[in-house]
Amino acid sequence: VVADHQTQGRGRMSRSWISPPGTNILCSIIFYPDLDASSVYRLTMMASVCVVHAVEKICGQSARIKWPNDIYIYDKKVCGILTEFLADFDRVLHAVVGIGINVNFITGKEPELKDIAVSLCEITGKRVSRIGILKQVLKEMDDHYPLIKKSGFLQVKELWEQYSLVLNRRVTVVSGDEKISGTVKGLTENGHLLIADKAGNEQEILCGDVSLHL
Repeated sequence: VVADHQTQGRGRMSRSWISPPGTNILCSIIFYPDLDASSVYRLTMMASVCVVHAVEKICGQSARIKWPNDIYIYDKKVCGILTEFLADFDRVLHAVVGIGINVNFITGKEPELKDIAVSLCEITGKRVSRIGILKQVLKEMDDHYPLIKKSGFLQVKELWEQYSLVLNRRVTVVSGDEKISGTVKGLTENGHLLIADKAGNEQEILCGDVSLHL
């Protein structure tokens, strides 16, 4: 499902997602994966890898993944991914992966975005085909979706870690009232973040907002 623009776009934790008409990619992809609920965020990881590949192939730009669901170029956000699902008992009935990519949006004109967001046209210095990016994202998904099953998922996990913005870096994760700091060691097979404290003790983080230590 593709929209030219949104009037009530939202990201994680119901944050607003600004997107003027005719500028960005706003799409939702419906999956019927044979997964249990604890594994559903493999779809987010798979989608993140697909967006990174599409940006590299169409724009020649290296992008990085910030856990859990953001794509960055340099130190600014270019894409957000939101996965929602419905489960019966512990099996996923369907999942919707929403993807918003800043393509020809001039983020520098938005005071609340200019320091934290960027678009592909601002990075490349020219207009970028929204259709070209979207087609490449869907092609990448055709190639990678079969790998979300346990037998092939290691390949997606390795790609995610290869493109990670946070791997082996010091971070602080805020989840509700809890704040955890440590070094990112990698991901579990279900997309949870592994953080080690100064003593080397690892903790598994299911969700939260990550900030990098400079």
